[in-house]
Amino acid sequence: MTRLTMSEIKEVIRLRYINQLSIRQISVSTGIPKSMVSDYVNRFRITGLKAEELSSVSEDELYSRLFPERSMPLKRTFPMPDLDYIAREKRRKGVTWLLLWQEYKSVHPDGYNYTQFKEYCKKHISRLSPTMRQIYNAGEIMFVDYSGLTMDIVDRYTGEVSEAQIFVSALGASGAVFVHATESQKKESFILSHSLAFEYYGAVSKTVVPDNLKSAITKHTRDVLTVNSSYSDMAKYYGCAVIPARPAKPQDKAKVEQAVQGIQRWILAKLRNRLFNTVQELNEAIVPLTEAYNSKVIRGIGKSRLELLEEIDRPEMLPLPKGRYQYREYLIRHVGVDYHVEVSGSRYSVPYKLIKNKVDVWHSATTVEIYHKGYPVAIHPKSKRGSTLTEHMPPNHVMWQEMEPYTYTQLGRLYRLRYCKAHEEYP
Repeated sequence: MTRLTMSEIKEVIRLRYINQLSIRQISVSTGIPKSMVSDYVNRFRITGLKAEELSSVSEDELYSRLFPERSMPLKRTFPMPDLDYIAREKRRKGVTWLLLWQEYKSVHPDGYNYTQFKEYCKKHISRLSPTMRQIYNAGEIMFVDYSGLTMDIVDRYTGEVSEAQIFVSALGASGAVFVHATESQKKESFILSHSLAFEYYGAVSKTVVPDNLKSAITKHTRDVLTVNSSYSDMAKYYGCAVIPARPAKPQDKAKVEQAVQGIQRWILAKLRNRLFNTVQELNEAIVPLTEAYNSKVIRGIGKSRLELLEEIDRPEMLPLPKGRYQYREYLIRHVGVDYHVEVSGSRYSVPYKLIKNKVDVWHSATTVEIYHKGYPVAIHPKSKRGSTLTEHMPPNHVMWQEMEPYTYTQLGRLYRLRYCKAHEEYP
């Protein structure tokens, strides 16, 4: 049976007691079934009120007097759980709704049953700020992306204006953000920002979720995922895994997009009228604003992002390695007949027995590391002149070097000529 509104009920009472219409006439006039009209008329008669008093009686009072069975107070009230505490604790690894309910019941044996308890808690979480609604396990995920908003850098000598790129990371559980300005979105800058983010948090997240940036992902389809070699090398160094957001799935990166909006409003907007001559100056201005942003108390949580980082995320994150990751790039090279490989225009030696073999090369700004089938076979300092180690030379080269003042380059040419002649090949 459909319930009538209070205005419809008042109209029924008016027609009956003021206009003196019959139950049937009221039913025909209002379209309300006779049984309902009769029920409301009888309920009003029992209240002892007069029709003339309707205008002075509030709807709530009239409702309680017409329907006392619906307005009866609860026999007992249930103690509410500490909703802010539960919103924080649910982010801890392994903490389930059942565990939180059991803890609540141990303190309040007469409290809500499990279903009601869970419903109240979820409603509270849904009212939190967007960045805190999603629940991630503590220490599990760091989301990374670039802000679509850039900052101008003005050269103090030429007046030339360039755009600094703004890297943003956000931890899944605490929501703590890290902001870093770089000259570009190139791989080296992108990876450096990750290292600085880990150092800011004081630990390493177990997974990193980037957007499908060229600096991070070479190819990402349903069947194929190829992570940039340098980015993958960085992840191995820190012990974390790279799990990029799925293409066209905005929910996978909602956390960092919300963090980007936050830093645009609370950090970049505050710097919009300041003049910066270098990226370093910009980063120096960003640091205190980032601290202030992370120190703000979150509505509905009762703690700041820095406090949540300290209490929830950091204890579950991986420890930092002793030193910062040094950016390096990967190459595949074939060893020439002079037992050298070319890297960045310079030549570096490997053991001569590896001639015509394929080797893997990792080179940074300071070193060149060469591997064969996963084993390191040579490590050289990076140099424009290249490098040749005596232990890589064949015995006759060592002998020639002792007898004649040949340079390593000349020895390599001699050996190449002799090798080609012996194998009937052209040098």
